[in-house]
Amino acid sequence: MAKGISEEEFVKSWNKVIRFLISAETAWKGHRDLMEKSGGTENISTYKAQIMAGLMFNRS
Repeated sequence: MAKGISEEEFVKSWNKVIRFLISAETAWKGHRDLMEKSGGTENISTYKAQIMAGLMFNRS
């Protein structure tokens, strides 16, 4: 029979999701602030790089 995941595994999974969302929001805010200060336009490649850096930093 199929067995569900334990509560501990469920909590770990959700913690990873929450950390990802926080890192994505932080990267977006940092990118937006940088663009406002420099007077530049949105650069999606820079934003994507910041998201990936956040993902690698939070990987556990």
